[in-house]
Amino acid sequence: MRELKCLRCGTMMEYKGVNEVAMENLDFITGDRTNIIGGTLEFELYKCPECGKGEIYNPKHIVYRKKELQEIAVEKAKWRTKR
Repeated sequence: MRELKCLRCGTMMEYKGVNEVAMENLDFITGDRTNIIGGTLEFELYKCPECGKGEIYNPKHIVYRKKELQEIAVEKAKWRTKR
């Protein structure tokens, strides 16, 4: 969870949790909506209680970056031990 100030009014944003939205595909032959390939998109939602502005963020961004940095550190350690 992030601590964010509203870019419009400066009020602290309220965390509204992690949400998902279905990514549907429209079958061009039948016009039916299908979810076979679409999947879901997960996002964190923040809302300003003062002006109502909303912001969305990728909840996995911090986890991915942390994992990437850990992998880099492991690779550097392996390289140092080979010398």
